[in-house]
Amino acid sequence: MELDRIAKLATEMIADINSDEALTLYKHLESGKMLRSKLVLSVVDSDEAYRLCAVIELIQSASLLHDDVIDSSDLRRGKPSLNAQFGNKNAIMLGDILYSRAFFELSHFPKSIAQSLSKSVVELSVGELEDVNLEQSFNEYEEKYLSMIGHKSASLIAASAECAALLNSEVELLNSKNMESSGENARGLEFATNCHIERSEISSMESKKDFSPMAQNDKKLGSSGNMDKDPAEVSLSDFSKETSFCGSQGGGEGSYLKVSERADTTKSVKSIKTRQSCSFFSKETTQNLDSNKDIHKLYYDYGFNLGMAFQIIDDILDITQDSTKLGKPALSDFKSGKTTLPYIYLYHELPKEKQVWLKSLFKQDLNAKDAQELKDLLLDSPLQKAREKALEYGNKALHIASMLNNQKLYAIIQAMIERDF
Repeated sequence: MELDRIAKLATEMIADINSDEALTLYKHLESGKMLRSKLVLSVVDSDEAYRLCAVIELIQSASLLHDDVIDSSDLRRGKPSLNAQFGNKNAIMLGDILYSRAFFELSHFPKSIAQSLSKSVVELSVGELEDVNLEQSFNEYEEKYLSMIGHKSASLIAASAECAALLNSEVELLNSKNMESSGENARGLEFATNCHIERSEISSMESKKDFSPMAQNDKKLGSSGNMDKDPAEVSLSDFSKETSFCGSQGGGEGSYLKVSERADTTKSVKSIKTRQSCSFFSKETTQNLDSNKDIHKLYYDYGFNLGMAFQIIDDILDITQDSTKLGKPALSDFKSGKTTLPYIYLYHELPKEKQVWLKSLFKQDLNAKDAQELKDLLLDSPLQKAREKALEYGNKALHIASMLNNQKLYAIIQAMIERDF
């Protein structure tokens, strides 16, 4: 249900462009795992969180559209890719539209969130460029591979986690301010009500006083010591002492009424301020987002390590799973020019003559014999080392999840590590 809501929001964002062509093409895209959206919702749950997820899904879809064109991929998630169905030009232009719409939506978010996601798209694009260059020849360097997937895959996942934390800080700050406003409203109303009561009681006492000549004469006698004080005067004097705080706030005669008027005005101002804050991204609350930088950094690091582990597992599955599970032919990465981590580990384990053989298979259609031999070699030590590398990143993410005390983050990393497609 949550993911359906995100998909609907993303579709509405594209529909708002008022381009039938763009909307028709967009509806041909197959929905993925929506890992980034699941990550966001594990941190913050609000209407704006769902909009953020929709923006992230538009960015992810745009990157995949461009990626399929660059890789000349005919399949995406087991179905014909958009470029295979409608051509490269339409796929590229739809990708541009999705990016543009996502950035338009980002302009309504706090600056820190917009900058984080925008920066990740730059890094993603740099990673795509690195990937294109690495495809020119067999890459034997692990650090180049890790740099590329860090930019191309992990950066957007890291930014998604960071933006979720930033958005959560915004929500918490807004709720805190609303609670303060509500508390001040309540105190103001209580203060005003008490003053109204006090004023009413005073007025009542005043009305009960006897101002007849006889009473006034008795009062004068009492004040000279011949009679006791008028009970009404004693009560009024004592009551005035108890309520002197109210009087001092108003500053003189009629101050009780002025205090109550001020309290009513405060209520009105507070209500307006609360409504302005509920436009969500108020300037006042946005300025306070940097107060939890350490927490935001932890979420970013969690997302980065999750993204690294995710991509390495993805590369392993390209070797271990069949096309029915993957939605693409097995060993397709190597054929398309991607020297993923298992191939790099294998290369460094092979003797010189076998290294030459491995390089000769790069970007080639493999015959059954070579494909089987290659798979047998990969299934031994190279895949185990790659799994260990994925677990290394996964354990870093789990450690951060424990620091953040977020059980949902545990579930995400565990499900990702244990997946088979």
